[in-house]
Amino acid sequence: MLMSALLLLWTRDIGSIPVYGPFVTANAAAGAQAVNRSSVSSLAFLVWDILITTDDEVKLIWPRTLSYTKIVYFIVRYLPMLVQVSILLIGSELTPHFHFTPHDCYIWQIYQGVAASTIITTVETILILRVHALYHGNTFMRRVVAAVFVLEIVGMVVGLSLALPGITYDDVCLVVGVPRSLIIYAGSSIIFQSFLFAITSYKFILAARSGWGDVPLIVLLMRDGTWAFFLLFIVYVGQISLYALSNPAFSGILYGWLLTAFSFSVSRVSNYQRY
Repeated sequence: MLMSALLLLWTRDIGSIPVYGPFVTANAAAGAQAVNRSSVSSLAFLVWDILITTDDEVKLIWPRTLSYTKIVYFIVRYLPMLVQVSILLIGSELTPHFHFTPHDCYIWQIYQGVAASTIITTVETILILRVHALYHGNTFMRRVVAAVFVLEIVGMVVGLSLALPGITYDDVCLVVGVPRSLIIYAGSSIIFQSFLFAITSYKFILAARSGWGDVPLIVLLMRDGTWAFFLLFIVYVGQISLYALSNPAFSGILYGWLLTAFSFSVSRVSNYQRY
């Protein structure tokens, strides 16, 4: 509640000129308010989700020997929370206290882009391992998935490289201009995740026709993969749609929720021993 109060929009009048906190226009102030409230909400939900699943994590994750999947779990589970806490410092009434320069705002955008990319690709390695398990390590499928994964990374790097120099901000690092090239970045991940979902569904259909459709592990992989895909797909498409708004200040509304969705999803699809 205290953080929410700090981030609430406030206005005052100086003569006949309205002053919207540290923001230049009413549109910028409205966008900042919406983004900040959404960020605080997504962070609060993520913290709550972490707290209610701590028992499962302690029982099912902590006792496992140190491995790639265990490291990935902790990265994707807790990095989104740390990133969301840090970005509360930009584009809000708190920002003027830090005296950020335009270059600092640019570095913040790079930080957000790299952080999101790290979380997304890390989660996708878990999804790739699930596909490998379904296809029993089939060499051809491993090569195909690896090739498409590399193409996705190339698309994300190209999209981010083209977009970052074109993003514009105001004095408090609030985004006031977003280039269309950012769609390349987000679209690359959507296409790759759609590809993984398609080959997972195809394998499940083949298994069902062969009489393996009721095997618990196969059912679990398909069930969790389906809801996780649609959850991330909806948030992703929503985020892309925001880039088309006439007021770019609203473009970051779903950024925090995207990070939260990845953390939420990986905590569920990783804990198979619960079932």
